[in-house]
Amino acid sequence: MTLPAFRAAVAAAEQAALTDYYQNEILPQLPAALRPLSADSLLPTDIQCLRLQKRYILAPPNPQGSRELFEAPQAAPNAYDGLPKPITRISWT
Repeated sequence: MTLPAFRAAVAAAEQAALTDYYQNEILPQLPAALRPLSADSLLPTDIQCLRLQKRYILAPPNPQGSRELFEAPQAAPNAYDGLPKPITRISWT
């Protein structure tokens, strides 16, 4: 299998997984008036965006329902965290 054929196969599998997720998880929760005609209409057209959606929607680093963990810093506290921070004042005069 050539590299372009491999990439196309991976993209097709990622697209199928996202389409399935949207079809079975997202669309049933939407009111009928807001539902698109198909789950495919929710998918991005370029491969980079498709892969980002797959990573952060289908396989997020944190379990579903813990979105606040995405915004919380993941770094361990260090010695600098305990030091007082300088207050910077801007004077317009």
